[in-house]
Amino acid sequence: MIKRPICAALAASVALSAPIYAKVDAGTPSLIRTAEEYGATFRYNPPGCGRTYAGRYSLSTQTIDLCYRGAPGADAYNTVRHEVWHFVQHCAARRRGHSGYLTPLSRDTPKRNVWVAKYLSASHIKRIRRVYKPAVHDVELEAFAAAKHYSASQIAGVLRQWCIKSN
Repeated sequence: MIKRPICAALAASVALSAPIYAKVDAGTPSLIRTAEEYGATFRYNPPGCGRTYAGRYSLSTQTIDLCYRGAPGADAYNTVRHEVWHFVQHCAARRRGHSGYLTPLSRDTPKRNVWVAKYLSASHIKRIRRVYKPAVHDVELEAFAAAKHYSASQIAGVLRQWCIKSN
């Protein structure tokens, strides 16, 4: 199934990235490999990990940190999809000439908000808005909804559309 270090990393969980609807996704190891082919680096359980986050994406290094404890569950797979979506948002921002930040893939805010509301409960949306700074609400809401809606294989397809393969 999933290689041992990846299995361990996938087990990370915090309330925001462990919604009730998370799912185990057999395509996750392939999604990780695809993201690596396109320039993402994965770190498993780095210092500081797990205290306030289950996963994190760094713009400056294109690094995805995954925190873990025990065997991976559905929430861990969800965390991978969520963080890789941020990597894709970074690719989209660069393609659009904005390399210093993330941007939602969908530029149509009203349609994106309807889509987000279809996949996230009102309480989850409210919690995201409470926890994250307003400047990142759109990218976080899109990433949480994408992790819920899309499979790892589908996210890998979106990644291939927006990102440029590393040399």
